[in-house]
Amino acid sequence: MSRETLFGRIAPNGAERTVARLKAHGVSLVISIPGSQVLPLWDAVDRTEGVRLLVPRSERSGAVIAEGYGLAKGVPAVVANTLGPGVANEAVAVASARLSEAPVLYLAPNQPPNKRPRIEEVFQGLDHAAFMEGSAMEQFACDDSQGLEASIDAALAASLGEPSGPVRLDVSFPIFFSRSARRSAAPLRRLPARPPQVGKGAELLLGLESSAVADGHLLNAAGLAGDAAVHPGVDTPGLGLSFALGLRLGRTRAPVAIVTDEESLLGQLEVLILAQQAGVKVSLAGLGVGPDASQRLRRIADQTGAAWLPIDSDTSPADVRGAILERQKGLTVIVG
Repeated sequence: MSRETLFGRIAPNGAERTVARLKAHGVSLVISIPGSQVLPLWDAVDRTEGVRLLVPRSERSGAVIAEGYGLAKGVPAVVANTLGPGVANEAVAVASARLSEAPVLYLAPNQPPNKRPRIEEVFQGLDHAAFMEGSAMEQFACDDSQGLEASIDAALAASLGEPSGPVRLDVSFPIFFSRSARRSAAPLRRLPARPPQVGKGAELLLGLESSAVADGHLLNAAGLAGDAAVHPGVDTPGLGLSFALGLRLGRTRAPVAIVTDEESLLGQLEVLILAQQAGVKVSLAGLGVGPDASQRLRRIADQTGAAWLPIDSDTSPADVRGAILERQKGLTVIVG
């Protein structure tokens, strides 16, 4: 059960201040893999109405979800993974978001200043800024609790600038745990308006794993060849469902579909389950597949809780498209 943050009664810790500031800017989604240094953020999200936590299988999958979300929403999702390896696992997705100009805020705990001179000797030691140089559009650091809110404002503003893109903010992790009666009084900084970059006004949004993954014949057979298609900045075979889920979470008024193949689907089954945990209704269909493949796909639908969308060789492209459009707030996965 969600509980309100105890501002005014107990001095908030840095994690509570962080989530409160993010909410004030309209951020409503935090994507995170568990790690001891980010657990205060998890607790703060749990105590904050209007902000939800999404826990993917891997840091890379979560970061690709955030890329799709940022493109479709125009407001960044926040990716908050633990320091060191957690940050390193985001690298490809950060580069992808930069190429697609997707606004994403990567918020990471960092080693405190006294440990950084011997960063290679400490547990999970990694020089985040050096490792991500050239991938993130901009990088910020906060080592002073009094500057926390201002750092969040600056990082979010940069992610929504011209061009928009992925921005990193390292926060010395003791700040997340520490409570202080003296908090920054920095006024809320107005962020630049950024409309959704993909699918604005489109009847249906088609997510692709890469620029070349969808077969033209299959798109024609599904009646999707003329729809707005979008793929990550970096071709990411095997992560297309994560990207499509991000598009779906960021887009609330029209359906999202993805065309993929059975092999790729089998490597991403956890995303079907994650989508439904996030309140997204998933439909699965086989198009142009044989009886054996159709049977396997139906079993996958049963095992993951996805709805089975009956399509056969006699179903016209217009009818396939119509069935997708009926799922206004859903994610339809077409396997061919």
